[in-house]
Amino acid sequence: MDIENYVRAGLEQIDSGDSELYQASVLRRIHAMDKGKRRWTYRSRTVGVTLATACAVLLAVGGILAARQGAMTASQKPLSQKTLQADMISLLPKGSKLLPYNPQIVSHFKMGKSSLVYGAVFQNPSVGSGIALAQEQKGRLSLLWTNTVFGVPSMISNPDLLHNGEHELVLIKGSPSVTSNEKVEVLRFTGTKVTPILTGTASQIDNGKWKTGSTMTQFAFWSYGYGGMYDIRMYQWSGSKGKYMLTPNEQFPLYFKRYVVPYYTNQLYHGQPVNRSIAYGLSEALYDAGQYKASLNMINDGMRIPWASQFPTNMEFTMLQKMVQSKVRSTN
Repeated sequence: MDIENYVRAGLEQIDSGDSELYQASVLRRIHAMDKGKRRWTYRSRTVGVTLATACAVLLAVGGILAARQGAMTASQKPLSQKTLQADMISLLPKGSKLLPYNPQIVSHFKMGKSSLVYGAVFQNPSVGSGIALAQEQKGRLSLLWTNTVFGVPSMISNPDLLHNGEHELVLIKGSPSVTSNEKVEVLRFTGTKVTPILTGTASQIDNGKWKTGSTMTQFAFWSYGYGGMYDIRMYQWSGSKGKYMLTPNEQFPLYFKRYVVPYYTNQLYHGQPVNRSIAYGLSEALYDAGQYKASLNMINDGMRIPWASQFPTNMEFTMLQKMVQSKVRSTN
């Protein structure tokens, strides 16, 4: 797929009304593909460049969400920002200071079954920086959850990941590059308890619906490996476990066909110099996309690239080749 068609497909996905985190991810990818016309070397570098744009998208959608939530709770008398801030400070360790975080210092989110949760970012000289979540009880806030290990998030999103009307909270921290990752934490509110349902780090995070028959959102975490190649981990919701679980990549052929194969194809044929790692990454992506013949052809092409000291060696290519051939035999 050429860059123009790729961008057009991305814009169509934004128009589809998927979650705000996914929309921001598409915008990051479109921006990266545009840079690829000149010379696109590393996918993760584009994320830091477009972080401000992504934040703006999330905050704009968050503002719409807040307005919608306000309409839903019109029967409740809202607490003033002054009251919310005073209550939140009283719940935090002594010496804590609330940090400005748009659209308001204390924001509200829809989490769980028709529950409004208030959130604020804070800093404390003794315990560090973090985020606190609270719920209103009899006109006062009651602390639900706090975390100073995560630090100050660079993005906060409030999507309905399970598409059941019970929104979750997605926290992302960091300005990633080739050598650094984003920290991600996804929180769910059930009853009176906030629990993490997905925690990890990645150079790039995507979310969407890429599994046939599933209405729930899946996640793709990209982590930088060798020579422009990435370790891609796929997560899907497990009702029995009550959290997102690592799932084999080959269960999501649509994602790899739509995003990963075009990424490596662009890298291999428009980047300089020709790279064995990228050829290997494309071979893996084609396998996960279910395109086994193309994967075998790419493996053969990759092994013809002069080895020098580049990873992988022909041994790694041969191991992947045997795996693809085994899949071909089992599907015939």
